[in-house]
Amino acid sequence: MPESEYIEVMSNDSGYPLSQAYDAATGRYFSPKPPEASRGQIKQIYLQHPGTDPARFDAAWPYLWRLTDYTYTVPGLTAIIDSGVLSAHPMLRDCLRQVVDFTGEGDEDTLGHGTTVALIWRTVKLGLPHKKLIVLKCVGADGRGTQENLIKALAWMRDYNAKNAEPIVDAVLSLGIYNKRLGLLACDGTCPLCSAAVQTAQSIKLYVAAGNIAGITACPARAAFLPSHPQIIAVTRPDERTAGKGTLSSTTGYNAEQAPFFTFVPETPGKIS
Repeated sequence: MPESEYIEVMSNDSGYPLSQAYDAATGRYFSPKPPEASRGQIKQIYLQHPGTDPARFDAAWPYLWRLTDYTYTVPGLTAIIDSGVLSAHPMLRDCLRQVVDFTGEGDEDTLGHGTTVALIWRTVKLGLPHKKLIVLKCVGADGRGTQENLIKALAWMRDYNAKNAEPIVDAVLSLGIYNKRLGLLACDGTCPLCSAAVQTAQSIKLYVAAGNIAGITACPARAAFLPSHPQIIAVTRPDERTAGKGTLSSTTGYNAEQAPFFTFVPETPGKIS
């Protein structure tokens, strides 16, 4: 397959190594722990979800990285389209409703990127969101996948919502590809991948990584700039000298340089550490 057909995960460091989520030497798991300075931003993201309130956030903040049975009750599911997930991770195993593999490698995350993205998702889902996460694996151990499989994953979500009472309400795609028009011009948001995202965004809000090249937005994030599609959010970093142009700036990305913000988590779900 030509190089131009591959999607890649988006990160600050050439990919999230599995060691950021799991320490093979000790058999212990890690989770990203945000600095106190991120509290305000995380709170604002949390309050964007229906049925949330500031008092609940303030009460739960000290326990954000402790495993409690304070169940997240906001309706709707989240999908993460990435490299899979470490299903045994104590902060995630009670959250998983379904894992679907499109790569042929199996459900488990052998890269680490998908697990890290899922752990960051926990920062806006206070308490223990039982069975609220659907993981769609489109990226393999090498950090790459095919556009075809990503389009299939988007279609899978639409089909899931058509068949199930509790729908997927939002999805996180920290991956993309730099598609071209006429072999030269940047995509204008109408390539097959962007079109599939637009179709999916009719019923599911998509948070898509803007990309790793300064000022250049990857697909399907480019669809976020179409005037009629506010349901697609292109998430970039505050310093756009290291990221593509986006419609939302986020500081919740973690990489190897921020390893001190990763901490061990307890291995017993439901038990406060």
